[in-house]
Amino acid sequence: MRLALLLLLFAPPLLAQKRAITFEDYIALKSVSDPQLSPDGKWVAYTVSTPSLQDNRNVARIWVAEVATGRSRPLTSGPGSDRQPRWSPDGKSVAFISTREAGAQVWLLPVAGGDARKVSSLPDGASDPLWLPDASGLLVVSDIKWPVQQEIDRRNGAYPTEARLWTELLWRHWDDWRAGKRQHLFRVDVASGKATDVTPVDHDVPTIATGGDGDVAIAPDGREIVVAMHGDSTVADNTNVDLFVADSGRLRRLTTGLGADNTPRYSPDGKWFSYLSMERAGFEADRLRLMLVGRSGGRTGPPRVNGRAPPRIRQAHSSATQPGPASSRRASGPEAPAPSAGHASSRPPGHRP
Repeated sequence: MRLALLLLLFAPPLLAQKRAITFEDYIALKSVSDPQLSPDGKWVAYTVSTPSLQDNRNVARIWVAEVATGRSRPLTSGPGSDRQPRWSPDGKSVAFISTREAGAQVWLLPVAGGDARKVSSLPDGASDPLWLPDASGLLVVSDIKWPVQQEIDRRNGAYPTEARLWTELLWRHWDDWRAGKRQHLFRVDVASGKATDVTPVDHDVPTIATGGDGDVAIAPDGREIVVAMHGDSTVADNTNVDLFVADSGRLRRLTTGLGADNTPRYSPDGKWFSYLSMERAGFEADRLRLMLVGRSGGRTGPPRVNGRAPPRIRQAHSSATQPGPASSRRASGPEAPAPSAGHASSRPPGHRP
């Protein structure tokens, strides 16, 4: 009886609280993303985004939470937005991307307290920071004008125009106009802020189309940098993404499948290298396979089949179009393993080439 009376007393207020969600409710919702665990495992840095109706965009801030207690606090504030927090190897600082000054650049903030310091000054901004193991610098992705001299520069005079002429694909990826620029990987020195192009080639590095979840990886000893790149001369008609080792401005091919190979990762002890692979050419949503490659002497070689390295062949220059299907054309580069050799061991039973 008492329970029935309590339900009668409290039911009307509870029912009155139910209502349909409104735009004001939705615009007030905050989102949490990009959690990053500190090297000692005691803290998590993450991004909290708050919609701003006045600015017509989300305003993002970096927060940190203590793993043991769940207590959290904001780490950044001020103008612009802050995102992509990345712990330094010693866990004493957090690098992040901020738009507080001169576009999206890398900033560095001591976790124990102090002011944030601007590290990069790339003309077209920076994104996706990744610490070098010795904490001397970070790898970032940035757009650059490519080539330096373009048709629009020769055409523009006293009456400049933004009109452009496109003679090849890919000129747009979704809503991102790519004509006249490339995406490259840069090494930014923490002490001086100097930025060095690690991938000075006529390709988007890391790849834009058919990419994975983080297409840049650094070996634990810092001696290797692997990137996912669409190395064909034409990228709009196929999904041929391969993994390459960036070495002194040159790229050494690791994989040769005709599908998309991306998301490279090193094991913490540096003995193994893994990546995700789609076997079939032309499919953007094919079955993903986890590939594992053993490393020797601090060096990642091509995937092995039955314990033996595949034969090596020399590739044609990228400016020359080889005969055959578009999806099988190969880019320029150093010697590379024979096509599909690194993928034969993982084909499903009954597979027929």
